[in-house]
Amino acid sequence: MFPTLRLHVLVIALIPSVGHAQTLSDAIAGMTEHVASFLKESGRDRVLLGSFDRKFETSMGRNIQSSFEESLPKNDILVVDEGADTRLFGEYSIRQLASHSILTVTVTLVNSRGKVLNQYRRRVKIT
Repeated sequence: MFPTLRLHVLVIALIPSVGHAQTLSDAIAGMTEHVASFLKESGRDRVLLGSFDRKFETSMGRNIQSSFEESLPKNDILVVDEGADTRLFGEYSIRQLASHSILTVTVTLVNSRGKVLNQYRRRVKIT
């Protein structure tokens, strides 16, 4: 009787909700926008960039770190080696499922004392 309307919605959310992005680049772009917005609202315009691995350095972690290093300045946030009171670092995990994998990237902002200021997480479906 009534036509069926299907809506596909991409939800990107802050923790504790977890959003699903289409690609890793989309996920990083979304997180970068949130990080930049948070920093600007806090009166900050620069950040120290840490690693994106847990126990050892991997090419995936370096690629994620490089993506943030490239995208933060595009959002008017300077990536510096010193002189910032905020540090951005993260980690990722990959969950293998039957038909695909899920890459989860978590980004954490801390102040100079190590207090967590904010945290963002995105999931990307890898086929």
